[in-house]
Amino acid sequence: MQIFNIAVALTVALVAPAMAGQCYIGGVCKEGIDVYPCKTGNCHQKIGASCTVSGGSATCPA
Repeated sequence: MQIFNIAVALTVALVAPAMAGQCYIGGVCKEGIDVYPCKTGNCHQKIGASCTVSGGSATCPA
């Protein structure tokens, strides 16, 4: 049963849709009220630029 729960949680995490965010103060990506670290690229000195949030981290502009 525990393996099933882990499999379901993993599937949900991987299938989570990407959401649009914006670069915010401190070099992070903000989507709504949540902020995420940049996994790739960076948001430093790019406030307002588009970034994409998926799976708890963000893809930021190069």
